[in-house]
Amino acid sequence: MASEDENRLEQDDEIEALQSMYPDDFKLIEGTAKPTYRISIFPTEPADNEVNHIACELEVEYPLTYPSETGPNMKILPLEKLTSSQITTLEKIANDCAEENIGCAAVFMVIGAVSEWLTENNEDPGDGSVFSEMMRRQRDSQRAQEEAEAANTAAEAAENADMTEEEIMAARRKLEGTPCTDETFNAWNTAFMAEVAAQRAKEGRVGLRSNKAGGENDPEAYMTGKQWFERKMLQSGGVVGTLGDSDDEDTGAPAAPADAGSKPAAVDVNAAIFLNAQTDDLDLDDFSDEDE
Repeated sequence: MASEDENRLEQDDEIEALQSMYPDDFKLIEGTAKPTYRISIFPTEPADNEVNHIACELEVEYPLTYPSETGPNMKILPLEKLTSSQITTLEKIANDCAEENIGCAAVFMVIGAVSEWLTENNEDPGDGSVFSEMMRRQRDSQRAQEEAEAANTAAEAAENADMTEEEIMAARRKLEGTPCTDETFNAWNTAFMAEVAAQRAKEGRVGLRSNKAGGENDPEAYMTGKQWFERKMLQSGGVVGTLGDSDDEDTGAPAAPADAGSKPAAVDVNAAIFLNAQTDDLDLDDFSDEDE
């Protein structure tokens, strides 16, 4: 831990350095118990030909424990238009900077932090009216939004620092989506139509199968027409009765003669004609008189 004499030596060195760096803006305050001075701080230099809407004086007082244990005592005094809230902001900036640099002479860094804020906020704060205050708050809000966006951009850049180029491009595509071009649309359309056709075919097949007596679990649901006909022929011993009602199985009574508008009587069908003959070779004469 440095002694008071060592602290005073560092204070004298810092005052001498600041006087040489800011000859026109440095003013030592005489007759005080502790070393005290003021430094005028402007957003821009006079040679820049820009208007300084705001400016301040930084008043510094050295306690015996500075710089080894504590920061200096500081106040912000307005030179040009400064609102009370801006003064409070500048004093916080100055004290935070000094606290971060305890152990070394910090006033030069404090001046830099205050000057930076003045440069970024070098706007006329107005005449104190409600309108000027509203405009100032609007500018402050916009500036805060820009700072937040800049912070997000910096965070994204830090996050992407460990990503490969392919990973960065993939993340960007996921965020932005796939651009709709002729090529991407045609590829999507082809895949979509194929999916629709497959779905329709599946629905149609299921629909046909479900019409069978046993639904999709019925073995006949998967048969072609010819396979179904052959199966029925085998089950009936080679002849299938069609077209009409059979005799009454319970009473043995013959079926009643067909009226006009009723179904014709059943006939016996020669299965070989339907199973073995080609369609073009099929001749009605192949039905014998006995089958009539």
